[in-house]
Amino acid sequence: MSYRPAPAMNSAQLQQMLTTYKYQNIQHTVSVFQFVMGRIPSLRPEAVQLPTQGGQPMPCACLGGTLPVRYGQNVFQIPVRIILLPQFPFAAPLCYVTPTPQMALVPSQQGGVMSFSPSPSLSLSLPLSLSLYIYIY
Repeated sequence: MSYRPAPAMNSAQLQQMLTTYKYQNIQHTVSVFQFVMGRIPSLRPEAVQLPTQGGQPMPCACLGGTLPVRYGQNVFQIPVRIILLPQFPFAAPLCYVTPTPQMALVPSQQGGVMSFSPSPSLSLSLPLSLSLYIYIY
């Protein structure tokens, strides 16, 4: 998945996309999108196709853009896609770093070149509907 900026999408268009993709709790999902975009204006709603085991692509809504990450005295703008599956809020969001050609991927103890990074914080006993709010807040 390479990052391409998405065109702006208003609330009605977002709701239509979620309805088309058969999201279970549309109003809650729209409010989560609005909350996150209010906190991080660089993230924009967009549509993505996730591959499935059966080979059929699954259309999903996501927030794509850059996420500001503070490391020491610097703030880095990390290009990401936060994908909400149609089962959201009962399925946790997926977050993928979408590297640019200038970014180097180096395997480490925290993550490999295949984008997998096990995080102990993801296994906390929190209500799933709060997980995205907590990570953004």
